[in-house]
Amino acid sequence: RKKLLDYEALEIKLHNGKEQWKPRPRTGLIFNDDLEILSKYNAELIGFYNYYSIALNSGTINNMSYIMEYSMYKTFAAKYRTTVPNICRKYMKHGVFTVTYTNKKREVRFRTFYKDGFGRKIVAKEAFFDKLPNYFYAKMRTSLVDRLKARSCELCGETSELEMHHVRKLKDIQKGKAPWEIHMMARKRKTMALCHNCHMKVHHGS
Repeated sequence: RKKLLDYEALEIKLHNGKEQWKPRPRTGLIFNDDLEILSKYNAELIGFYNYYSIALNSGTINNMSYIMEYSMYKTFAAKYRTTVPNICRKYMKHGVFTVTYTNKKREVRFRTFYKDGFGRKIVAKEAFFDKLPNYFYAKMRTSLVDRLKARSCELCGETSELEMHHVRKLKDIQKGKAPWEIHMMARKRKTMALCHNCHMKVHHGS
């Protein structure tokens, strides 16, 4: 609940003394392009799932998924000043919300809303989860100078001294599902400004 309210994806109303949860549009995202909006929702949802995936009741994440999914629909509807049914008709492919985009090679690519389920994960080795990350894609700067001046980590949003993470070629991560890979592909950038903790997690495959 708190995380959904922090994301501004949820509004809570009282009706006959009972709380009613309703997805809400995130108007702060409507100036982003379609791929950025979808990538943000996916990164937040996958980050939440990864944090709680070893819990016995991880299936309850379906409730958050529902709120996030319909918040995304409403955000797209607000962006294009239309209705949710119209947005679904436009973007649904085989029952899955899909954004079509063209990469630098002018190849048509597709990215879909996360639909791989929320089953409990079995931990084969000791895992550490210190806090649930926030992904501040909407606040990200475009140029390297601006990103460094902002001193805000592009994954968790923490303000600190930054380190640059580089990849040689974007095609090396184009099939990746980690939040940082999704971000770099969405922005078509080979660099990210990260705090030390996030940089270490990226290098250790977190």
